[in-house]
Amino acid sequence: MSSQESVEELVSGVRRDVGGVADRLDAMRDLRDVADDSGAKKEFQSLRRSVDLRQSEDKLREVKRHVDGWSGEHRNAGLRAVDEALQALVDIGETYPRLTIGRDDRFEDVVRGVQRVEEQLDVYEDVARETANRDIVAGVRPSRYHTQAGYEGFCSGYAVHSVLSAYGLADAEEDPWEYDPMNQDLEGLSLVDRLCTGLDVTTPKLVSQVLEKHGVDAPVRQAAGEDGQQRLKAVKDHVRGGDPVLLLIGQRYDAEGSYSPGFKEYAAHYLTLWGYNDFQRDLYVHDSFLEGYAYDATVPVGTARRDYDTFVEDWRGTLYTRPTMSYTYFPLHAK
Repeated sequence: MSSQESVEELVSGVRRDVGGVADRLDAMRDLRDVADDSGAKKEFQSLRRSVDLRQSEDKLREVKRHVDGWSGEHRNAGLRAVDEALQALVDIGETYPRLTIGRDDRFEDVVRGVQRVEEQLDVYEDVARETANRDIVAGVRPSRYHTQAGYEGFCSGYAVHSVLSAYGLADAEEDPWEYDPMNQDLEGLSLVDRLCTGLDVTTPKLVSQVLEKHGVDAPVRQAAGEDGQQRLKAVKDHVRGGDPVLLLIGQRYDAEGSYSPGFKEYAAHYLTLWGYNDFQRDLYVHDSFLEGYAYDATVPVGTARRDYDTFVEDWRGTLYTRPTMSYTYFPLHAK
């Protein structure tokens, strides 16, 4: 599930489904008044067979997958509401086929089940509205977002500079190019590291060393998890704690912000994450490769928004980084 509209459509679909159950219950109750009529009995049996809530359950499982990507108390409250609604659907599905003309208690069980579903969907939507209005952003941010203006190379210097300037460890007006590892006097480099800097190949280790040199803890990590939601949780939690994250991805966008097929398979790229919105499923990043005029002025922090699913795909890396550097990130913190 990748958009607010599609999740809302699923929830609306479940409401329609349980509304249909309520309508059938009313019709079945009316038939009890003429229970001795053979035609009424057949119609009752037909109505009893006409409800199958398995698709409704699947819809709520999709909604739950969406909510599982939220953070903090909103995630917990949203999951509780969806789980309660899902259990109520299961209960309805078990009771409804056993309805008989002479058993009022089962009718009441289904009525209560319908009410539980609707009540819990109301709770979910209340939590979702709170989440929609809540952008989570780091406690620091750059005062200026520099751009490479489409020039390939030195993206690590731009990413490092944005972090250092946000922490007040670099002048925001300095040329970010100066913070590329090839322009830094790094100590203790191995022969391989020196070869990489000479060829302008910036490994995560070199980026970490530049940040450490200037006063920022920047351990190199690879996000673990069975799916994108779990991998994103590590970086989102770090941002929620107040600090930005630097990431290595495969860049799929050109300097104008347009999708460029195949570009991400060879264009490894460093960028920084400054915030996110769980309901919209957007990450707020500073992507220095974009031209300044392509920056998104609507984001609360950073220069571009990236939807969760697309970003996770890009985060797998390029053809040459994927084997050993997929889902690489640097959880940052000023020393």
